[in-house]
Amino acid sequence: MRNKWKMTTVAMAASFVMNAALCGTAFADNLDTYRNLLLKKVYTIKYTNVTFEPRQTNRDKVSLIGSNYMDISKVDALLYKPTQSVIVSDRDKRYEEVGNENYATCRLQLGDSTYVFTRVKDKDKFVWVGSKKGEVMADKTNRYAQLLQGDSYGNETVTRMLNACLPNSRKGAGITTYTKVGEGWLDNGLNYIDYRSDGTGSFEAIRYYFKDWTLVKIASGMYFLNSNGEIIDGKRNIIHVTEFKPVAEENYLKLPEGLKVKANKKKK
Repeated sequence: MRNKWKMTTVAMAASFVMNAALCGTAFADNLDTYRNLLLKKVYTIKYTNVTFEPRQTNRDKVSLIGSNYMDISKVDALLYKPTQSVIVSDRDKRYEEVGNENYATCRLQLGDSTYVFTRVKDKDKFVWVGSKKGEVMADKTNRYAQLLQGDSYGNETVTRMLNACLPNSRKGAGITTYTKVGEGWLDNGLNYIDYRSDGTGSFEAIRYYFKDWTLVKIASGMYFLNSNGEIIDGKRNIIHVTEFKPVAEENYLKLPEGLKVKANKKKK
């Protein structure tokens, strides 16, 4: 399996590199609409991250023997679980949610105040937990981090994948720069645009997929090189974009009912 992954990695990397000679960067493309929305900071984005991630705990161990036997093809559904995300922005108001139908971490920014809380499904209703159940405290919005790192889109990887298409002049000072290196059509009817970033000992290739000019998927591969510049390993990420529209769903840009703000105690 590892050798197969390396062969696929090399093939994808070669495709991205070869496309660099076939495409310029000055022409309009399918990403223009989405790029402009990100720059205007007014949008609602919903996506599913289907990237396989290792489990962090041992709480959901699966037995494949005896009375607990299960079809091995179903194991991945328990070992690796896709997450759903909602990102809503209306300029200085932002909301990020990452999780699933039962549990999600949330961050709501309202101007200079930021609230971090979780949404937990308790039987057939939602419970909100901040500093404690039903209460949340405001933190001061870190404007410096936003200037340095740009806007966040749920997690570090997806943030990088979405920010990659922005003009370098409009990115935060600490954001990696990417170059458009190709575009084309696939046999399944989807069209795509490729971006690439080079680093010391590694590079990342990002592909944006479109169906009828609508963004439906983003995939990235980060490749690690040896001293001879040969690919020795890689890591891939895949998200399915279910919604990316030019309006902010206002119901996300306020604290949910059942979650009250607790005043921070002033230090003596």
